Amino acid sequence: MSKLQYSESFKLEVVNYLLAGHSVLQAMEKFSVDRSSAKKWLSAYEIHGVEGLRIKQHSPNRYTGEFKINVIEYKLLHHLSIRQATAYFNIPSSRSIALWERKYLEGGAEALMVETRGSGSLRTGVMKGKKAKFPVKKDESLEEENKRLRMENEYLKKLNALIQEKEESKKKIK
Repeated sequence: MSKLQYSESFKLEVVNYLLAGHSVLQAMEKFSVDRSSAKKWLSAYEIHGVEGLRIKQHSPNRYTGEFKINVIEYKLLHHLSIRQATAYFNIPSSRSIALWERKYLEGGAEALMVETRGSGSLRTGVMKGKKAKFPVKKDESLEEENKRLRMENEYLKKLNALIQEKEESKKKIK
């Protein structure tokens, strides 16, 4: 099933309609578009202007592990929704960010550094020429890994506490 692609001019027309004060529901009825597309286009336009509505010519998108980590950490740090992060980083599919976030939360930043495209071996679950999803560390003992994971947890807890403290101070100022 192919994905329906709208022209840049059509997207801009929908965005201008929304910016003129019409509701998303009205835009859905007038232009026969779904709610999520209309909201995504509006967010992309508000952040990136007309450039945010451009159809991406390169396919498929390839993002580095560092970029994926930056996106997820920025999203978590600023308490963004997946849609907001998608618009902010001008990523065509919110599904990508949802997948990256799940991998990040389950396997840490290292999980985003591993390329997972291509067909894997049915027996081993490892793709030919690629690293295993969660490689076995021969040099690092389980105790060292445990210590590293505890430190990582403490760091994330402190980061969360700082974020909450910042939010509290913002509320007090208002």
